[in-house]
Amino acid sequence: MRKELDDLLCQRFPEIFRDRYGDRTKTCMARGFECGDGWYGLISQLAAALSETDCDIHVQQIKEKFGKLRTYVSGPDVARQICQGFEQLSANVCEECSDSPALLSALGGCYRT
Repeated sequence: MRKELDDLLCQRFPEIFRDRYGDRTKTCMARGFECGDGWYGLISQLAAALSETDCDIHVQQIKEKFGKLRTYVSGPDVARQICQGFEQLSANVCEECSDSPALLSALGGCYRT
């Protein structure tokens, strides 16, 4: 994801992404958002949904895995359920340009949406 989008997410949701600039040996979030710009909107909606809970939640990693948005969080089960819902949504949104509906397909052994 481009730096300007990365920065916007971290500015808007500092508590959710508090590990973004952490120690690379202690958090995968220090590597940034490991996905295309097309999922910026989904990630923003995901962070808003996580923020609306009254729980201490923070994201440990966000990346593309098997063509879907994969999010690892610390917090209660409700946080993981929210993330799973957005993972399913990502299968219909282009990771590069955010067009929807998009198709999850296998290209040369790699899954892409």
